[in-house]
Amino acid sequence: MSEGKKSNKNETPFLKNPDYWLNVGVGLVIFFVCMFAENTRWGEEIQNSAYDALISFENNLQSDNSRIPKGVKKFVGWGQRQETSLFFVDITEREYRDDMKDPLITPRRRIAELIRTAWEKKASVIFLDILLDKADCYDLGGDKELRALLQDMIDKNAETKLIFPAQIGADSVLRAGAFDAIFLAQKKKGRRIFYRTIAEASAPSSDYKNRFFTAYRPAFISQCSKCRPRNIDIIWSVPILGTALLNGKEVELENAKTEIEKAKPVPEKPGNASEQSYYDGHVNPLAKLQLGNDGAVIDVFPVGILEEDGKILLRAGTGGGHEEDHALRIRYLLDEKHLGYRGDKNRIARVEAKNFTKDSLPNSLDGKIVVIGNSSLEAGDIHPTPVGLMAGMYIVGNAINTVNAGLQPKFKRGFQVFIELLGVFIAAFLFLHLTPLLAQVVASTILIIILIPISVLIFLNWAVFINFILPIAGMKLHRIAKNIETAIKDRGRNKENKQ
Repeated sequence: MSEGKKSNKNETPFLKNPDYWLNVGVGLVIFFVCMFAENTRWGEEIQNSAYDALISFENNLQSDNSRIPKGVKKFVGWGQRQETSLFFVDITEREYRDDMKDPLITPRRRIAELIRTAWEKKASVIFLDILLDKADCYDLGGDKELRALLQDMIDKNAETKLIFPAQIGADSVLRAGAFDAIFLAQKKKGRRIFYRTIAEASAPSSDYKNRFFTAYRPAFISQCSKCRPRNIDIIWSVPILGTALLNGKEVELENAKTEIEKAKPVPEKPGNASEQSYYDGHVNPLAKLQLGNDGAVIDVFPVGILEEDGKILLRAGTGGGHEEDHALRIRYLLDEKHLGYRGDKNRIARVEAKNFTKDSLPNSLDGKIVVIGNSSLEAGDIHPTPVGLMAGMYIVGNAINTVNAGLQPKFKRGFQVFIELLGVFIAAFLFLHLTPLLAQVVASTILIIILIPISVLIFLNWAVFINFILPIAGMKLHRIAKNIETAIKDRGRNKENKQ
């Protein structure tokens, strides 16, 4: 009798089979669990793993030594190496070792030479990835020479914009620098040439890989801790500021700064709510920036707060592990190993500082952002990234390139939900007709063969991110649930047989 029932059950169309819809129900439960888990540490690590795989593959496409077959490169629509508006002047480890007395203090005369060369080559923007917070104690005349050069740029109304890194302390106060007077000097001329910036990348504590850039930070500009009220300034990050200056979008930055400064504080949080979860729930874009020539729009989000004496002054920071953070991810297309261009020497994108002279190629840097920094291990500015260890100047350069080229990743929630729900129904069908282990293997294989190539194609060509690991992880959970369901049914049948 039981065999007859089993036979009839197998002949029932799967859409009318209650076990199929039971599998769908299990899949939907797993779907909602995974959606909830996206905002947990586990979900963040899965998302980072998927992003890292895409970014590492993308970075590999740039390499001459890549093991990726040409047929695969052609399939994903990747032709010749991508050009960039960045140019790197790298003070390498050999130069640090041979010519510099202290790896933490770059000689000011050397800095002045590099800035002057970039200026004479008509660079549009120069970012100096070297802190000037202290005087050059080894050569006081070098400070004088650098000041003279900066004053010369003011007097001659230089078209080149120069960006200096700023230091903001834990108390949100902008730290003084050895060359702050030059910012006052340019105000007297009425023309802005010099800018402050933050050169920051953020990384989770789980692996410390630098994946995100920061859009801006607010800072108290008064050094008097007892002065009330203290003035607040918005310090834009290098990717935002550099892209705006390169494309003549300074007005957009000023307008966005005004919107941020007049933003109303979020309502006071209840005592039982964590600060992170509460403020994240009240996040709306403070401003929209359209900086690159490609029309890409960056939403500027707040998360934390800037307060003084217990009073909220300004919502601060950007990003909080949610959808807005996708646009702050760095795509690592530029690497010191991949920046040499074959054939045309005027297209080279990196040069060692010792070879950067007035007569060196390229002859013109017009339309370029020149990043002057160092890749020396002794300078202590080497950090882990999804594509391996990288000097800070190249991390910042990749962040600038991401924004300027309009390559910020986008996350389409509806698209992700559609793919995951499709996986639910496919899994329900497979788990109905196959053993749990075989169903997981088949379903995961289908996802790997179909979903991963599609994810790569969409990411490389349209910068849309699909988390392809989450559906595969869901298949594993579905198998576990199916094993539990089978065990419960077998136990019930055993009881019936005993009776």
